[in-house]
Amino acid sequence: MKYHTSIISKSDTKTPKLVDDTVLDVYPDGGTPDNGEQAAWLAEVLGDTLDSTKSCYGYSVLINLHAILRPWTVIDSLFTSTDVIQDYVNNTEIPQIVNTFMNNGGKFITYLTGHAHQDFLCTPQDYPNQLLRSIGTSRVDLLNGDVAKVHGTNSEDLFEIVCINTNLKYITFYRIGSNCDRIGRCIESLVYDYENMRIVYER
Repeated sequence: MKYHTSIISKSDTKTPKLVDDTVLDVYPDGGTPDNGEQAAWLAEVLGDTLDSTKSCYGYSVLINLHAILRPWTVIDSLFTSTDVIQDYVNNTEIPQIVNTFMNNGGKFITYLTGHAHQDFLCTPQDYPNQLLRSIGTSRVDLLNGDVAKVHGTNSEDLFEIVCINTNLKYITFYRIGSNCDRIGRCIESLVYDYENMRIVYER
């Protein structure tokens, strides 16, 4: 199985703020490579953070997916492409599991996805309290029509440093490398309040 979970952050305070990084193997068409085992595993892993007898009790959860969850509601932001692709098959199972987790007091941070090779922020439709961040890609020439990749320039490099403050409930994205789209919008950083679902700062 490719899906797994791991601790990615630990504080030095007396009450550590831990983050559980959960990785799912979801196919681009919204399906999973199993017969429901992955969904059951996700529900179990999320439930463990609510169980005081488990070592991961109280963790905040970050979920990594290859593909985007559809249907979605796009958030207007500098970190949203001008040409968001809309041709993905629906996947509502994962947001439903996360919604149950959150309703039971679970601490959810965000989904991090790729596949679209585009930048955008969104929330799964019907779940406006679940942030999803799709991060662009490099070295795929004009695949999404956003950015031309020019050999020998920083347009060939694209990654983001992600910082999570579980006290403030802020997640910050710092863009490194290719950061300007074809109409001249350049992005540097985004601070998002994932508790109140609002952009705190972007440029």
